[in-house]
Amino acid sequence: MSEEILKRYELVKKYAQGERNFSAINLTEVNLSQMNLSQTNLSNAILFRSNLSGANLSEANLSLANLHVARLSSANLSKAILNQATLNVANLVRAHLSQAQLLGATLVRG
Repeated sequence: MSEEILKRYELVKKYAQGERNFSAINLTEVNLSQMNLSQTNLSNAILFRSNLSGANLSEANLSLANLHVARLSSANLSKAILNQATLNVANLVRAHLSQAQLLGATLVRG
């Protein structure tokens, strides 16, 4: 089983068991599309090149997260905290960002 599948499986399993604190987790290049990760703590997480398209990240804490080149198209980021997150070259097409916090976030398009 690939490392990516193991990481996704472990995350799904822990989330289903009620765990919400995934601070500083490394999910580089992991496919998390369509996942429900609402109200999770992903602060300081490494989500470099991760696929979060269509994921539910409402009310998630993504402060200081590395979302460089992440795919967030059609993701639900309503009420998410993205303060000081790195979103350089991230795909935010059709992402739902109502009431999201983006204080000090880096949003450079390549």
